[in-house]
Amino acid sequence: MSTNSKKINRNTEALQNINNFQNQEPFQVPEILRGKTFLDPTYDSSFKELFSDKKMLIHFLNGILHLEGEQVIIDIEYRDSAYGFGLPYSKMVRFDVRAMTKDEKTFDIEMQRSRHSDFEDRAILYSAMLAVSAKMDLDNNVLNLERVQKIGRYEIPQIFSIWICKFNRPENHHYREEWALYRKSDIGNKAVLPVSDKINYIFIELPKFEKSLKELQTAEERWLYLLKNMPEEKSKPELHDSIFEEAYEKLRIRAESSNLITKVVTDMVTEAEIECRLDDSYKEGIEQGIEQGIEQGFEKGSQNAKREMAKAMLKKGLSMSDIIAISGLSEDEVKSL
Repeated sequence: MSTNSKKINRNTEALQNINNFQNQEPFQVPEILRGKTFLDPTYDSSFKELFSDKKMLIHFLNGILHLEGEQVIIDIEYRDSAYGFGLPYSKMVRFDVRAMTKDEKTFDIEMQRSRHSDFEDRAILYSAMLAVSAKMDLDNNVLNLERVQKIGRYEIPQIFSIWICKFNRPENHHYREEWALYRKSDIGNKAVLPVSDKINYIFIELPKFEKSLKELQTAEERWLYLLKNMPEEKSKPELHDSIFEEAYEKLRIRAESSNLITKVVTDMVTEAEIECRLDDSYKEGIEQGIEQGIEQGFEKGSQNAKREMAKAMLKKGLSMSDIIAISGLSEDEVKSL
């Protein structure tokens, strides 16, 4: 982790001044959420809270995978979300939601609010880690001893990496894109089938999903409508399924949810998003450093990162004092943005 990232970690303590509302009597909605009825499900804490409910996770997966009849998932088991690279310079990775079915299908569902450099590399890396962890789970699955004895040395279960993006990927024209493994020699063949069905990627881009409430027909469309529109809804829309009513109630802003609200308010300027901004700015700094000298390049990249952070915090409505404390910019520098 970079020095600036460590500094950001220390400075996030300043966010406690914003989040220290849960013990107030009577309950007060934090200023950043005033006028909202529901929490934004695309933030880390609310997303994980939503899919900590097995019924909702199963319903979501059946919808996204378009499963019907005998193919539907009827039960699922949550798996440890933490997984390490095993490399000395790599940090622990935490999947947002990681789960496995009894027939050994394994899922990673990631909610990504902002794009960053090497995003596709990250998706591939997470899928690789998911495959390795799924293989370990498969080999150690004591719940199915008869199956364990038949497992091939290199056999892996079917895995699905599902990325829900709150940003556009210019190279894709539809809100849903899927990746699979194909032979180069099959390029151009409209009837081509993947070499293997074991590794699956699904990318969902919420900004490109534009269907209105009246146009929704499938469970997938209703879930994407919920994820995209819940933050601006004033009341529960009629989605013709009780599971969605439960989902809206689960993320309703109210006194009973004060602990969750505290986490979500903190998430609203997340370390992950800040690090993504730092990552891109430092990459820009390195490129400039080739021409200007590495030291000057990094310095410029660092300043760019601070400005991007400050812009994000201004957009979220944070106070000037908190923006100065977290970004390290002066008041005049923040005002000039």
